Amino acid sequence: MASEYYSARLRCLKSIFKDRDTLIDMELFVDKLAEKDLISMAQEWQIKHKAYSTQIDETFYILFQRNPQPTYECVLQVLDEMQRDDIKTRLFNSFAKMSYRAVSGPFGCQPSLKKMYFKRKS
Repeated sequence: MASEYYSARLRCLKSIFKDRDTLIDMELFVDKLAEKDLISMAQEWQIKHKAYSTQIDETFYILFQRNPQPTYECVLQVLDEMQRDDIKTRLFNSFAKMSYRAVSGPFGCQPSLKKMYFKRKS
């Protein structure tokens, strides 16, 4: 269950990164992930030579293959180092709202979160 929780948060972060209102220095983000050994130097080089949207997709594809809890915690550290509290706030707000939304309404960043949330509540 904890794995699903952190996986859902990582998926939500990807959605926030992909949002047109969010701009992040992907080169710096990828550098910091490489410093923390979340991606290899070869992966870092490949990602940096892609278009912005593809950089996000490929970076998160790699992150999704790792253990979700420590990966999520390291990504939060990276966002702290980059002083991107705006992204962290959006992430935390999206999960805080989950508890208050109606069953028929939109639910967090991913539709699958609705199913996961109600599994925990039963």
